[in-house]
Amino acid sequence: MNNTYIFNSQQIDNAEKSQKYYSCMSDYRKSKIDRMKMEKDKLLSLSAGILLDSCLKKLGLREKSMEYALGKNEKPFFANAQGIYFNISHSGTYAVCSFSENEIGCDIEKIESADIKIAERFFTESEYSYILSGENTEERNYRFIRLWTLKESCLKYKGVGLCGGLNSFEIGFIHNRPVILNNDEKLYLKEYEVDGYCVSVASGSNSFSHSLVEVRL
Repeated sequence: MNNTYIFNSQQIDNAEKSQKYYSCMSDYRKSKIDRMKMEKDKLLSLSAGILLDSCLKKLGLREKSMEYALGKNEKPFFANAQGIYFNISHSGTYAVCSFSENEIGCDIEKIESADIKIAERFFTESEYSYILSGENTEERNYRFIRLWTLKESCLKYKGVGLCGGLNSFEIGFIHNRPVILNNDEKLYLKEYEVDGYCVSVASGSNSFSHSLVEVRL
């Protein structure tokens, strides 16, 4: 099963709470947090660690005890736990974590003003047309962020990031559900609703949880 969890970083938006959970993180996660320059980004990175720990506890494991290794294009995985796959993303005040027994990629993006010229340059012609067909600026911003999130989750699934090429595959919609139109690899997509955000997950398995699981402290 592909489960995706979400955490609002505002839950740890004070020094006492953030330090408490920071002290419980692995050295790898601490180093990720410490590299962040802005406090909000530190909280988001810590939130990602809290999500991972929450997922691992269900398996009798803890994030602090995990041995991280880096795969292709530095996509992290657990060297001491076979058959466990994860991917994390954060934006705005939220962090998300997809957790599975299959390779997986996820992305969350806050819906805000978008530079449509990016879509003209890096998206396919059909995707660009989909964005432009939005009836107003708000709808066009949403369509851009929606496509960006879907494409980013696919690239993260493959472990290639943006260097994999946003226009190397095309996203289409059948009854408003996203599908990949020109990719030989069998890849499934799932979207989740969060007010003001787009969340998407990509996996080789079509077994997605029906809704996001919100983690509360």
